Amino acid sequence: MKYKLLVALLFSSVNLFASSEDSLLNELKRTTNPLKRINLFLELSTISKPEQTVIYISEVISLARTIKNDSLSAVGYLKTGKALYMMGKLETSLTYCDSALNICSKKKFPFIEYSANKTIGNIYRRKKKYTESLKSFIKSEAIATELNVDSLKADIYTSLGIVYSSMQDIIRAERYHQRSIDYYKASGDSFGMSYGYENLGILKRKQSKYLDAIEFYNKALRIRLAFKDSSAIAFTYNDIGAAYMYLNKAKEAEKYLKKSIGIRERQNELIELAYTYNYLGENYEKSGNYIQAEISSKQALKIAQSIKNDKQIIEAYLILSDFFSRVSKVDSAFVYLKMHLAYKDSIERITNNELAEELTIKYETAEKEKLIQEQKYTITKNRYIIISIVFAIVVFATITWLGQSRRALRIRGEQQQQLTKAIVDAEESERKRIAADLHDGVGQLFSAVKMNLQALFERIELPKKDDQFLAEKTMALVDESCKEVRVISHKMMPNFLLKSGIASDIRSFIEKIDEHTLKIKLETKGFKEQLEFNEEVILYRVIQELINNVIKHANANELFLLLERSESYINVVLSDNGNGFNYKEVINKGGLGLKNIAVRINYLKGQITFSANQPKGTKVHIQIPVA
Repeated sequence: MKYKLLVALLFSSVNLFASSEDSLLNELKRTTNPLKRINLFLELSTISKPEQTVIYISEVISLARTIKNDSLSAVGYLKTGKALYMMGKLETSLTYCDSALNICSKKKFPFIEYSANKTIGNIYRRKKKYTESLKSFIKSEAIATELNVDSLKADIYTSLGIVYSSMQDIIRAERYHQRSIDYYKASGDSFGMSYGYENLGILKRKQSKYLDAIEFYNKALRIRLAFKDSSAIAFTYNDIGAAYMYLNKAKEAEKYLKKSIGIRERQNELIELAYTYNYLGENYEKSGNYIQAEISSKQALKIAQSIKNDKQIIEAYLILSDFFSRVSKVDSAFVYLKMHLAYKDSIERITNNELAEELTIKYETAEKEKLIQEQKYTITKNRYIIISIVFAIVVFATITWLGQSRRALRIRGEQQQQLTKAIVDAEESERKRIAADLHDGVGQLFSAVKMNLQALFERIELPKKDDQFLAEKTMALVDESCKEVRVISHKMMPNFLLKSGIASDIRSFIEKIDEHTLKIKLETKGFKEQLEFNEEVILYRVIQELINNVIKHANANELFLLLERSESYINVVLSDNGNGFNYKEVINKGGLGLKNIAVRINYLKGQITFSANQPKGTKVHIQIPVA
């Protein structure tokens, strides 16, 4: 429904609204709503003369701008252009139609674009620029085909038929007019069919088939009278009058031509009025009324000049020259012939200059576009070069940064390893020193005490049994102390661990622990070869420390110990049934033993985790990579 109304507003001059001009103007005074005012002005434009239409539509354009409605702005420019076209103001009409198309280029309004191109095509046809006219009509035809609206197709085929008729291509013109009638008939548009009949009549007239032409004109006239379309009726009266003139029926011709002039002058529709006066002048000449013939022909020239219609001016000069020549007014004939040739020459020169200018502009535009493309290519190329350089710099900087970071990490790791090694070596050196002191110092003193006590007991006699028992007990304690010092010193000495490997050394260590204090189950796998000395020492110390912690703090009576060696890792697992503990809490409180264990495992590049053992106790898992 919306499309049908828009098509009607744009393409028909029939009064679609029952309201009178006075009632619409009164309603305008009562409303301030912009959209309602726009609709009222549009209604007024359909029942007004062209010059009044221009005034009403200027209000539409102003209001459309206020409410920022592009489609209504485009309609306003288009309807103004069409009204100016009817007034014969072709250049101004062209400007308004171009404004409508400019809006359509930004937003898609196909119906407006169709009508604007069609009006521009008619303007170029009036200016005898048939190539430009066809270009515009073909644009409209493409839109009509895309929209697949029969009434639009019929409308543009009518325009194409008219321009081909102006180009004297009668066969093609007739084909388009017949196609137009078929589409109007298919869409049920009888008023549209009147244009087809009218144009077929014009073709018959050009073929000098005047009676056939009048038959088609009458078909069109009956439809147009029924619709009361004054502009269309004026066209038909003009064409019927011309046909009767060619049939030398002067009275009938004069009657119809004057009817056409009356309507066009009342409505100020000047675009075709010069043609009607020319026909009227020619009709007077044929009937011998040379005075009226001259008046009518000069009136045609005056109208053509007022609307600056080059085609009509050229024809009017030539008609007047021929008229004066036929009535033997040679001087006047020569003057108008000269004016005809001069004006025609000026138009052709302007046309040639315009063509040359157009070609120059096209050439310069092409050169500019070429230069712009080259500049764009250079800019793009430079941009890619800059991006590539920046990318290379970023990549290089990133690689350098990563390299430095890795080197720093490696150095930091090496320093950490060296520090840890130094700590471990210091601890082992201290253990060695203490072991030597125990062996060579305390051990020797205990040995001396033992020998002295033996010598003393041999020299004195102890008659009492209690004294003898005490002496024997003392000697046993001294002897046990000597052995304990020797065992401790041996355990602290690193060479102690080199006897038979980590698995056997741990087993020996466990055998010395009282089973009543802690029952330990040991399981070993894969230790066929000994580890490196430092690794074996460190791992032994860690396991020794963990077992001592269980004894001291866990309150456990069972411990499971797994030592397993694979191709890639050494795994140590200790799990007890003791009280358990919170590893993070102990570390936060400053537990040096656990920190010392972590440092040693880190030195071996391993990992240690503490977790709860189910159903109770603690589970420790150590994993060390095999070098």
